Amino acid sequence: MKKVKTELYYYDIYPKVLPINKMTTITIRSLTLNTNFNPESNYRIAIVSINGGCNSTGTPPLSFNKPTSTNLTLSFTYQFESEQEYHIRIYKDETLLSTLSVYALEPDLMNRIPLVGDFHVHSCLSDGKEGPEFVAAKYRQEGFDFTSITDHNKYDPSIRAINAYEDVELDYRLYPGEEIHSPKNNVHLVSFGCDHAINPSYLEDGEFDWWEKSSGKSTWYDEVDALQKTLQDIPEGIDPFTHASCLLAIKKVREGNGMCIFAHPHWLCNVRHISDVFTKYYLKNSFADAFELIGGQSTAENMTQVSLYHELRVEGAKIPIVGSSDSHGTINVQAGTQPFAYSMFTEERTMVFAHANDKDDIISAVKDLYSVAIEEYIGENARIHGAYRLVQYAQFLYQNYTPLHDELCYEEGRLMRSYVQGCTQSKARLSALKGQTVTLYNKYFLIDTE
Repeated sequence: MKKVKTELYYYDIYPKVLPINKMTTITIRSLTLNTNFNPESNYRIAIVSINGGCNSTGTPPLSFNKPTSTNLTLSFTYQFESEQEYHIRIYKDETLLSTLSVYALEPDLMNRIPLVGDFHVHSCLSDGKEGPEFVAAKYRQEGFDFTSITDHNKYDPSIRAINAYEDVELDYRLYPGEEIHSPKNNVHLVSFGCDHAINPSYLEDGEFDWWEKSSGKSTWYDEVDALQKTLQDIPEGIDPFTHASCLLAIKKVREGNGMCIFAHPHWLCNVRHISDVFTKYYLKNSFADAFELIGGQSTAENMTQVSLYHELRVEGAKIPIVGSSDSHGTINVQAGTQPFAYSMFTEERTMVFAHANDKDDIISAVKDLYSVAIEEYIGENARIHGAYRLVQYAQFLYQNYTPLHDELCYEEGRLMRSYVQGCTQSKARLSALKGQTVTLYNKYFLIDTE
């Protein structure tokens, strides 16, 4: 369970997210008797930009406003000048009662919805533990806005999860996917949102059981060979067959309107799964659509991928990123060995800033670098990776918005499990919950219509 700020339960402040350079009315509402306001008292609001630094006395400069007050609310109007978090300090006379937060955004981020999702998830139809529909429900219960089941060499489990809830009204979205293991190629690719399966292109019927044991279709090898002959200026250390095989798979995912993700190159199976020469070549040249920066691995494996990402960004590489759990179960599942054991469910995730919870919007947002990768281990604070401005914004959301959002998701996810387990009342109850996360978003995010 995430550690939640006390202030979220004592006070409500809205909107929480608003545009820069626009006069905006902010309302603070008491949520419990012990924080009620007294209209006869003297209240002041101090507005502090957290990136503004301190003055010579060691304190930040304060901008005071006199709010309008009732016994339940304070309200004030203010224009925020730059993109950052602002602390809203509530004073009664000279006593500081509480500090709340809002965030002002540049126009390009203002109308984007922060969606939490997982692009890489397994079910019992490959080497996971539970059924696709069960896994999908558990992800919603943990606060996810979207999930894709991506079983090894199997597309149908993702469709099974989608179909399980096709007659139910949900704000949560499930998208098709699979993990691609083309024959004689160690590179793992994840297909997200593709309109069709990729594995029939390279696997004969009956070869779907395990990704390491496939021989492959002759037609696939013919296509790889034809593509390989067109490749030029391949650096030393890059296997032409492997490169051509990856490029062909990526091409087929794109032809199906999907996004192809370069997955966990620093997965340690005695040695790193993919050579650094190959990984750097792929990231620098953007052959895949996104990089699985955080990939359901140990902290050591994730840490080196993050370090490489930052190094290549300094060199000028533009690298779209996702964070994925590579989950193989949702109930008491661990991987690795002590002292490096880790969970593989919900500890890694992506926050995508998209215009809508829609496949094409999510893909566009990732490709346009509007995403961060998040890792959060039990008992630890979340680590958020990506562009500086997005990390700052995501940290604010994680502390001030995500806990409230996740509370609403919990009941929906629990009812989804109940629904697929045959409870006849669950469908109507799920329908009644439809729209609650949208309403929450509309309350806290001031849509900029200009």
